[in-house]
Amino acid sequence: MKFFGDEQAYSIETYDIPKTVESAVNAIWRGQTLMTPIGGGVQIQPAQAIVSDRLLSDEKGKVGKVYETVKPDLAKGQWWWD
Repeated sequence: MKFFGDEQAYSIETYDIPKTVESAVNAIWRGQTLMTPIGGGVQIQPAQAIVSDRLLSDEKGKVGKVYETVKPDLAKGQWWWD
């Protein structure tokens, strides 16, 4: 840890976070069914976006004001995606 734990002695290389990656596609016949699994290289962890130390406070109330103005016009019992 004396060497690797000290960033002055051994600096950590950083890269830009990828926004998109090329997908990898394969085609496999299973009987009469063509299966085309697709994979990419980005891992999504949505719960990390709401960890308390990553949240920003709405000090001036801008987000709260916009939230109050958004009122969907839905019939009783209707979901927003209906």
